[in-house]
Amino acid sequence: MKINLSILILLFSLNCYAQETRFQVFDNLDLILNTETIEYDSSEFYLLRMNIVNNSDFSYLFWFSEIKTTGKTQKELIQDHFYKRKGDFNLIELASKNITKNTKLPKSVFAVYTKVINQNMTFIYNINVKNHITTEVRDSIQSFILDHAVIIPEKITREYFDIKTVDKVLDKSNSSFMDWKGIKRNIQN
Repeated sequence: MKINLSILILLFSLNCYAQETRFQVFDNLDLILNTETIEYDSSEFYLLRMNIVNNSDFSYLFWFSEIKTTGKTQKELIQDHFYKRKGDFNLIELASKNITKNTKLPKSVFAVYTKVINQNMTFIYNINVKNHITTEVRDSIQSFILDHAVIIPEKITREYFDIKTVDKVLDKSNSSFMDWKGIKRNIQN
């Protein structure tokens, strides 16, 4: 099964100030986009909040690929993320070995970031934008997500490894935060 993220184009083509936009990625797996302005200590923060709501009976793995996902099969995406060497290791090795201070880790967070979105769980991915979310910024984020987001049913990964094997490297939180400036730096290199 190949993931088609083209429905995400619609997600970002709508007015970024809409309260909530919801799209179905898989049966009972929705992706919701919200934009928010948060005031804290007389400063404003602009967030593009991506919620992945899993109301299914299955778990999904989510990550951002370092390579463009267009035209890639799930097998190719899994092999690139979990088995391709990144520095001194691949992700499967990282999960199964102790990392020493001399181990060369990749600079890109995308090399190791992986999230399991379990049944009946909502995962929130916040992208901080320095200024107002303009059309240009929205288009850049749209391109990033369309080119790099991966959502794969966990049962598909069982063909390649047991999810318990990589448990040490999985994000256990209900939300993650990334600065858009940091994302741009990682995808330009």
